[in-house]
Amino acid sequence: MIFPIGNTKSIRRLPFISLTLILLNIIIFVVMQPYTEKGNETVYQSYSEYLNLVAENMELKGMDSFDAEILAEEFKNPTVSEGDSLYEALVNAKNRFDKSNENHIFSRLGVSKKNLSIITLMTSMFVHADIIHLLGNLWFLFLLGFNIEDIYGRLNYLIFYILSGVVSSFLFIASVSQDPQISLIGASGAISGVMGAFLVKLYKTKIKFFYWFFPIKPLYGTFLVYAGFSLPVWFLQQIFESASNPTSGVAFVAHVGGFLFGVLTAAALSATKIEEKFISPKVDEASNLLGMNREEEDGVSAYLEGDYERAKRLLLKNFEKKKTYSSFVPLFVSLARLGDEALARKTMDVYVSEVKNDSAKIKEIFEDLKDSDSLSFVSNFSKLIFAKTLRNSKDMDSAREIIKSICETEKYSVFGYKTIIMAYEEKIEFEGIDSLAEEYLKNEDEKTTELRQTLLRRKNEKR
Repeated sequence: MIFPIGNTKSIRRLPFISLTLILLNIIIFVVMQPYTEKGNETVYQSYSEYLNLVAENMELKGMDSFDAEILAEEFKNPTVSEGDSLYEALVNAKNRFDKSNENHIFSRLGVSKKNLSIITLMTSMFVHADIIHLLGNLWFLFLLGFNIEDIYGRLNYLIFYILSGVVSSFLFIASVSQDPQISLIGASGAISGVMGAFLVKLYKTKIKFFYWFFPIKPLYGTFLVYAGFSLPVWFLQQIFESASNPTSGVAFVAHVGGFLFGVLTAAALSATKIEEKFISPKVDEASNLLGMNREEEDGVSAYLEGDYERAKRLLLKNFEKKKTYSSFVPLFVSLARLGDEALARKTMDVYVSEVKNDSAKIKEIFEDLKDSDSLSFVSNFSKLIFAKTLRNSKDMDSAREIIKSICETEKYSVFGYKTIIMAYEEKIEFEGIDSLAEEYLKNEDEKTTELRQTLLRRKNEKR
């Protein structure tokens, strides 16, 4: 078993339209359940009655009712003439069966050749056959829709989503030549359009898959695949299924149509510069909640995807012009991961010095560095600012841990003496501070004579 569980591309703001579509589909599905169950029961009863009469008629005609192909043909057009014993019963049963199908809520709200209108083109996108159908569609909308809404903006995305569903519906109707009553329901055509746009716009984004196999013992885990590979594979599968299984209950041809519409629309918007000139500026302005420009946003995305070289290139030059808070930690971590630790420390010291009075920012930087396991790259100068801020916010354990590491790594330096003196003065004593202070006091460097005397006084005051 393999299925997608996420992607590596971040978004800039709440995907309001995608979440609304998900919620609306769920609400409609729940509300429709009583009507769906009643319709299913009516269809099943009329179907059973009609099928039994068809089989009985076949036996009277000397045909084998156990031959599935012949039975299917007889079900469509029974071999019966007016005057036959079962003629009236068959005609009435078939009429009841056809009527039950016509009255079923899927037929009334779904789109078909016989039931094509602006209303059914819309309603068909919000009707799902069962819970598996619903969850499958909404999962893909959740995985990919957020990103496309982030790129095109809320209103444009909604228009694109609806058009994808409409176009896929028309292609489905055009392909169904045998039965004009076959209805299309579900959001898969619209979501396929979203998938097509995702391929064009975010083909370098990695999609995360979960796998679970049972060879001898359970084997499970995750792996990443570029969207530029995984989505075309999915599309080719839809083409194959559509060609090899045209009578399937799954509307593969609608998936193909929606996906192609998404690809062509996204490509056209890029090629004609419509997206660049008219869509992106407005979306960027509306999404710029963190004060970042487009390069910084791309740099943060590169950082989240693990492309530290690109993140450094995009973020460093912007940091030199303006020090944007939201892109700072990605820049620092990228520099550190690339081995440019000196520049990383210098950048951190400059920024932290400027915002040292903003305790909320200092605390958030500390937490982000801790989460990214990058605190070890920070200079002791910046760590001391972290420690003071954490002490003031009552996070004494973290403050003590930082002060202890500074005193140990800066042993016998002027900075080290000042730090351990401060620990006594501001009551941030850590475990083993007295033993470490004794080591400091034994140092006989003339440059630190005065500092040793101060340290001795502070240590004795504690007693």
